[in-house]
Amino acid sequence: MVMQHAFGDKGDFEIAQREFQIMFSKDTFRPTVLGSFLCDKIVGVVAFIEDIMSTDLYSIFWVGTHPDYQNRGIATQLIQHAKSMISEEMLSGRAGDIILTTKHPEFYERLGFERSHFKTAHARYVMLQSVNTN
Repeated sequence: MVMQHAFGDKGDFEIAQREFQIMFSKDTFRPTVLGSFLCDKIVGVVAFIEDIMSTDLYSIFWVGTHPDYQNRGIATQLIQHAKSMISEEMLSGRAGDIILTTKHPEFYERLGFERSHFKTAHARYVMLQSVNTN
């Protein structure tokens, strides 16, 4: 249910299911997925991946919280942990950027992301945050 809520329409959910299969494959280019669990039940999820063409760009995606557990800081904690892991993965002293798209830019602005002037074809805002590991 967390995944269905996070992805909404059937097309997005089907894409996410295929991407989840890649996550558990032996593919060398697969996302890192973090989950929040309560009594063996997943209540929140976030994923990130390094851009295949650039070593200084990461994408955060698949952010979702089960409707019964929203407004408890779960997504915030997962995103903060993902940002921490991204900083650790970057080479020491190297700067980089995190990018994501969302229909809810205000949430990510509270977490330090900046809204760019770009929007995707699906009316999602492009959000950016610079990471400096110095």
